[in-house]
Amino acid sequence: MKLERLQISDFKLLKKVDIRFSADASRPLTSIRAENGSGKTSLLLAMLWAFYGRSGLPKHASAMRLSSTARPFGAPVDVKTMIEFEYEGYGGRARYRLIRSVEETPIDVENVQRGAERLHVYRLTDAGEESVPNPETFLRQVVPNNLREVFFTNGDDVQEFMSGRVDRVNRQGRVHEAIKALLGLDQLYTARADIVAADRRFRNKLSAEGGSDLADASNALNQAEDLTEQRKSEIIELESEIGRIKDKQTKWESELLAMTDIGDLNQINSDLGECDRGLRALQATMDTALSEARNELSGEELSWALIPTALENGIKLLADLADRGIIPGTSIEVVRDRLDEGICLCGTLLPDGSDARHLLEHLIDEHQRVDRSQELLTAAHHGARFLKSSHDALLEDGRSFVDRRTHHLLQITLATDDIRKLQERRKHLLSCREQIDEARVAVLTSDIKGAQNSLVERDRKLAIKRHELENLEKKVTECQERLRKKERTAFLNNALRANASAAGDLKQLVDEAIRSLEVDQVQQVATLMSDRFLEIVGSDPELDAAIFGSVTINKEFDIEVRTPTGQRLDFDAEINGASQRALTLAFIWALMEVACVEAPRIIDTPLGMVAGAVKTRLTDAITTPPSGDGPSYQVVLLLTRSEIRDVESLIDVRAGVMCTMTCSKDAKDLAYPWGQDEPQVKICSCTHRQSCRVCARNYDDDTIEFRDIEAIA
Repeated sequence: MKLERLQISDFKLLKKVDIRFSADASRPLTSIRAENGSGKTSLLLAMLWAFYGRSGLPKHASAMRLSSTARPFGAPVDVKTMIEFEYEGYGGRARYRLIRSVEETPIDVENVQRGAERLHVYRLTDAGEESVPNPETFLRQVVPNNLREVFFTNGDDVQEFMSGRVDRVNRQGRVHEAIKALLGLDQLYTARADIVAADRRFRNKLSAEGGSDLADASNALNQAEDLTEQRKSEIIELESEIGRIKDKQTKWESELLAMTDIGDLNQINSDLGECDRGLRALQATMDTALSEARNELSGEELSWALIPTALENGIKLLADLADRGIIPGTSIEVVRDRLDEGICLCGTLLPDGSDARHLLEHLIDEHQRVDRSQELLTAAHHGARFLKSSHDALLEDGRSFVDRRTHHLLQITLATDDIRKLQERRKHLLSCREQIDEARVAVLTSDIKGAQNSLVERDRKLAIKRHELENLEKKVTECQERLRKKERTAFLNNALRANASAAGDLKQLVDEAIRSLEVDQVQQVATLMSDRFLEIVGSDPELDAAIFGSVTINKEFDIEVRTPTGQRLDFDAEINGASQRALTLAFIWALMEVACVEAPRIIDTPLGMVAGAVKTRLTDAITTPPSGDGPSYQVVLLLTRSEIRDVESLIDVRAGVMCTMTCSKDAKDLAYPWGQDEPQVKICSCTHRQSCRVCARNYDDDTIEFRDIEAIA
């Protein structure tokens, strides 16, 4: 979608606003200058209302009156928003006009009588306007519900994608929803559900025709699949519970850490934090060592460690067979031996010219080809020689199974000892903290301890569920193989068999597509987001003094920021507001680029809390024109004068459209007060370097050029 024009009538203080958006790909920015209270948020809400109706407004604003509170009681007000835009749908690229309106009549200070909302969408053609049927359905294709926060971003709330102000589960949900919507995962999930249902339906029809054995195999697979999905749901719920408990525990611990005036609590909390970080690092070391030790159990070196004598004897036997010419060869060599000795296996003499000797000689002539067993012996001989040489090389390097096993066991033992020591120290520190005789501290300590106990219990349940899921997935595979075998031997309708096969192939194809998007493309988003974020904040992971090292998206769709050494940073305690804002914008930009989505990016107050070089880099990053084959996009920034300061030159070269919104309520600050009876917002064509009789402020400096006109758009 590409915005062309916006007209607003009587929405809050926006009595009459008309804005045209930049459509120049080389200058994608539309810059709207407006001080606080000059209508930036109202403009954003008006656009949200136009596209989504009242359901698209933030929760705190969903019940608010849309007209100005200054309008006289009993006088109807026609609130209207019109947006013209381009959109490329199934019928190709076309221009559209969206009009949403509603009549409100103020009854008193708090109440308003509201009529039914009216929504019309028209397709604009050379021949005129064509009404679009089902406009709400059409708009959900253009701007899906779950992308409101991506397309329309309030700068004060932008951090909620990342901030600790939102609990981890909701934060993960926001990120996951944005990823699903922009990468098209929702449609794939829906398609997969339909295909799975069709697959089972065809499978059940086949089993009904194929007899009781096939029906039993099909039912067993159905039950295994149902249990597998059930375990997956239970695991997701447990992980969500664990996330919520950890969020609560983190908040309680943060509150406890803030109580710096109570005894030695600071030092205790600092030591506890050190213990927790040490325990996480040690647990990671142990997990790695255990994983590597488990992997060793599936390698050839395990055989050399357990049965070296048998292997050596086998290799010698194979070598002997090779020396004797039996490899490559056949069992006929035994017959040749008997001919040489002149006595058959049965004891019959084999003199020259005898019938018995002629018979054996004829048998040898007929069996000069190598049979399958000889091929296997030959392959075993060569394979054994290669594996023996590999084993000898590992022995020389000190990397045999025994050597590696000893190393891993030593790592596990050392980590276990260190974990035990740290756990004892942590227990001692917790005991010390509990001794602090403060009511709130006692409550927090109790809550944290209860949360820890809950986490231990849920971690135990989660481990059990994951183990059960692993076994169920194996069972599903076994049931699938059993069903395939039964289907191959059963007399089945060819059409049904073809349908079932097609459904299975489609299911596999969709599964692979989902896996590709959720893994490969999400990784692309994470990589691009990390590069963009590090560039904005000016962090170089190679420098010793760097704070930020990388940004990743984990399998739970939680965005993690880590130091150059790999330590995860806490959003509230260790990542400032400017960095949270930069991270959110880097995520949104990266996601749109990977998804190749052509869409406007509208941000209210994007540079609040941002200053210095970070401010310049952030502005540069979010207004850079698209390059190469990347999708075209628009950027609409609603900026205060303080936000514009120091980035004027960037706006000069990036903005294709610039204007200014001003509210009459700021009469004390306006150089030329309007003298309006009621507050309202006007818009003028002044750029960030200009002012006029509508927008000029008393505190404008010499860098602002005054134009002695009322340039009202």
